[in-house]
Amino acid sequence: QLEGIAYYVLNTNPMGISGTAATGAPFPEGSVIEIIDATGAVVGNTVILNPEGSYNIVVPANSVPPLVIKATADGATTMYSVSPTLVNGTVNVTPITTLIAARLSPTGDPANLAAEVQAGTATVTTATTTAKTQEIVTVLAPLSTALGVSTDPLTGAFVANGTGYDQLLDSVK
Repeated sequence: QLEGIAYYVLNTNPMGISGTAATGAPFPEGSVIEIIDATGAVVGNTVILNPEGSYNIVVPANSVPPLVIKATADGATTMYSVSPTLVNGTVNVTPITTLIAARLSPTGDPANLAAEVQAGTATVTTATTTAKTQEIVTVLAPLSTALGVSTDPLTGAFVANGTGYDQLLDSVK
């Protein structure tokens, strides 16, 4: 009986995913953030209501990872990000995370990644995500070093204010 209660509690506690959607400048108020799970279902969404581009979405605990995060703004390019697991934490959406998503997509198109995950043609695991993230971090290492930035592009907290990691985003435009 106790096992059943523990199973129920563990599988009904929603996860809070938050982060910053920015291209260097924050995604504007009114931008839409969607989280799509491995079944292709939108398991969470929100509208950015602040000038910093930050968001917070509650995702049901029964969502099936990996998750693809999509940020859309009027007149701006759509950006993507990924989380190989259900997390209770930060997942940013930036040009760099979009590049990571593109590297995880067999077609190289981050817009296809959610459908590719659902079809089983894309492998988004902790290992593949870490490997693709490291590839991008290595390419950006000279710029990161010059700016004194060591923020993890996917999960590192940052503010879109022109300093730190946001300065790196401004530099790679």
